[in-house]
Amino acid sequence: MYYPNATILSSYGWAQEEVARAHELFQSDNYSSAASELYVASADLEACTVILEDAVNNPESGLGNTAPFVNDSNYYAFQITSDNSFAAYYIQELRREVAALRQAQTDIQKVYDLLNQGKYDEAKPLLAACLNTVDNITREVVENVNRLKLRNDTTIYGRDMSLYLFNAGRQRLDAAITGIGEGGLYSPQMNDNLRIALHYMELCNGILGSNDYVLQHGLSLKAEQNAKIDLASKLVSLDSTQNNYLNTFIWAPIDGTVVSVGVKEKDVLSSKTNTSTNAIVLVNTRYLEFWGTVDEIDIMKIKVGQKANIAVDAVPDKTFTGVVTFISPKGTADSNNVVKYNIRIKLDPTDVALKGKLTATADIAVTTVENALLAPLSAVTTTGSVSTVTVVSGTMGETEKREVTLGIQNQQFVQVIKGLAEGEKVIVVDKASGAPVSTNMGPPGGGPPSGGGPPPGR
Repeated sequence: MYYPNATILSSYGWAQEEVARAHELFQSDNYSSAASELYVASADLEACTVILEDAVNNPESGLGNTAPFVNDSNYYAFQITSDNSFAAYYIQELRREVAALRQAQTDIQKVYDLLNQGKYDEAKPLLAACLNTVDNITREVVENVNRLKLRNDTTIYGRDMSLYLFNAGRQRLDAAITGIGEGGLYSPQMNDNLRIALHYMELCNGILGSNDYVLQHGLSLKAEQNAKIDLASKLVSLDSTQNNYLNTFIWAPIDGTVVSVGVKEKDVLSSKTNTSTNAIVLVNTRYLEFWGTVDEIDIMKIKVGQKANIAVDAVPDKTFTGVVTFISPKGTADSNNVVKYNIRIKLDPTDVALKGKLTATADIAVTTVENALLAPLSAVTTTGSVSTVTVVSGTMGETEKREVTLGIQNQQFVQVIKGLAEGEKVIVVDKASGAPVSTNMGPPGGGPPSGGGPPPGR
């Protein structure tokens, strides 16, 4: 194909796709990715513009010799046209197309700036207009390319344009490497400039690979090979820079807020660094967790997914809720040789700004019984397998020891399945003085809030 047919069609096709993708990404509120597409589209339109301008101004193109004399009104242009010359007409067409491409670049840059400023409402109609503009220019691009093909002009040129595209691509590779240091390994600056560099290199190789160009101008294949080797070395350099950059970072396993830094500038860290010193401490602010321990006597009652109520000492007037998310499979013996197991409870969202390391106690509901009859634990005496309570009967305060059948219990109450009736009085022992106190039987709160012994974690 006649140069610059193939190259400009490729470059403009990329730009058209990129603007369309930017519009789709904008519609899905992915504004940063939309801005990246516009950035690359502007560079691809720049390649189109430079190629067309070169066709107008380069004497080797067959148009550049007459281009300085051609405008919309002068006599020289009229003479060329009246002589059925293609040049004058085509020069004016290309100039109008270049002006349209420049305006499209300006419009795209304006939308790009608005997106980076967060002015999405202002950017929306302009982006839609850019999409229509690029689609409309497509027809002019294709028509001008077709005119060249119909004329069957055999003038082949492109050495200067190849060098321009190659150098422009190399500059974009350098910008990509710079972007790693300024914005990170996966920064838009790195990714976008790398995409542009690859586009420019593909255009360059498209020109250099033309058989007609090689035959007519004797292009050194060795020079082309050297250019490709230079590009390959740049890509290797970019890859090496990425790896070196990775080695300068401490990657956190989670997102969070830095609350402590244990190193200073110019400290050298490695995989063999003493791990007793934390380089950086992060707090995951997405959700809060309760970390506690459960005695071995109760651990088999705890299951992942069970609900829990958490009392925080610093917030005595509020109960927090959560769900058990982790139970350690391995216990640890304390100084009293009591084995305990670590558990974690994810707290439900709350409007209280809780802090890390607060002391708290969790009650985990391992069993729930509706409409249970409760007796205070201090009213029950158990000998062997027999449990009894002392019941107050009559008007004179007579007492009667009665055997009862018990159900589940928590740290305060026990369920009475058989042997007592609601409203009967039983004798309890006041822990402070040891004196007997009578109390009415009843279901406080409608049932036991939890079961399974003492609070499972603190």
